[in-house]
Amino acid sequence: MERALGFSPLLINSHSAKDDMFYDDQLHFFESAVKIEKEANVTIVHETHRGRSMFTPWNTARLLNDINDLKINADFSHWCSVCESLLEDQSENLEIVIKRAYQIHLRVGYPGGPQVPDPRAPEYINELITHENWWKQIYLKRKEDGHSFLTVVPEFGPPPFYMHTLPYTNQPLSDLWTINLWMASRFKEEIEKLSAKAINQVKCNCVYRYSQNI
Repeated sequence: MERALGFSPLLINSHSAKDDMFYDDQLHFFESAVKIEKEANVTIVHETHRGRSMFTPWNTARLLNDINDLKINADFSHWCSVCESLLEDQSENLEIVIKRAYQIHLRVGYPGGPQVPDPRAPEYINELITHENWWKQIYLKRKEDGHSFLTVVPEFGPPPFYMHTLPYTNQPLSDLWTINLWMASRFKEEIEKLSAKAINQVKCNCVYRYSQNI
């Protein structure tokens, strides 16, 4: 964190703790993290990542309920893999975590893994729309709170851990750069449409700051 502060970051994203830690140890870790965040005067978010403390919706919601001001980086694609679902039974936990999300990783997961081969493919439209609905809820929540920015990172990853490959040749099924550019562009368009709709509904200006990293 001290090294990262030298770059004057908008926020710091942390891969935090481990999924096999006792809950009391997790509490101690994240309570310390929140204290450090306040001392540094920079937003620190913690990833909802496999292998980390926030690897499930229920453990993340529990931590957020127990620790005020704890914030997350919403990468719900990992939860789809861990829960082997599109989180249809996790609405209460999702409601809690969406309120604390200050960064989004734009990757689309599916019940069998954290990344669909190509989010543009029609066979993954349900997964794409499901994730987009979560992302829009986060955007609306940050806007409601008057938060000045929401950082968004297109996060489709390379082979072999994320991108699917062909047997024998190990060739990627899709072009990673093209997918990330497409995902960033689509998200921006969806948020602009959402903002325009809000303007038409309330007859007022809607101003937001959009930060994108690729």
